[in-house]
Amino acid sequence: MYGGQSSGVVDEHVIYTPKDLDKAPDEEFLEAIDYLKDPFTFPRSQMQVFFNNLLEVLKGTQNPEEEEDEMEE
Repeated sequence: MYGGQSSGVVDEHVIYTPKDLDKAPDEEFLEAIDYLKDPFTFPRSQMQVFFNNLLEVLKGTQNPEEEEDEMEE
């Protein structure tokens, strides 16, 4: 994390850096994670929004057959 300072107020930010995408299962996975395959920075105050988006995006990468199996159990 790093903090930027403007008007005497410190704004904390999170630096998101994906790793090991060269080990991704396939090209479809990389397409599905969309913006998450590239590094970016966001305000720490938005951590919950980022986390919720991360979960939603990763849910969308599951194989539909796997999702059906999970629902049946």
